[in-house]
Amino acid sequence: MFYLQTFEKIKPTSNVEMRLLCHTILLLLARTVDRVGAIADQRSQSVARIQVRQTFCLLLNRLELATASELAASVQTELQRMRLALNTAVDRMNKDA
Repeated sequence: MFYLQTFEKIKPTSNVEMRLLCHTILLLLARTVDRVGAIADQRSQSVARIQVRQTFCLLLNRLELATASELAASVQTELQRMRLALNTAVDRMNKDA
């Protein structure tokens, strides 16, 4: 979770940085969802789901804002993939809650 929240403060200044950021966030998203699903204690898993869902929603909002930036035009594929992954993860967290 810390890593995902830290990415909120990063402002990429080049296409390469933007692509790296997108790929790194996608990797962290997948690992985060897997780890939450692996928590054995139901109460702890429920708390983790709420926190992860909130962070994913925050990232999704930030992604919508980033889409309007100048850098976004050159990395539309990565942004679209990340948007889809975030939406899927949020939906999954909502169903499991």
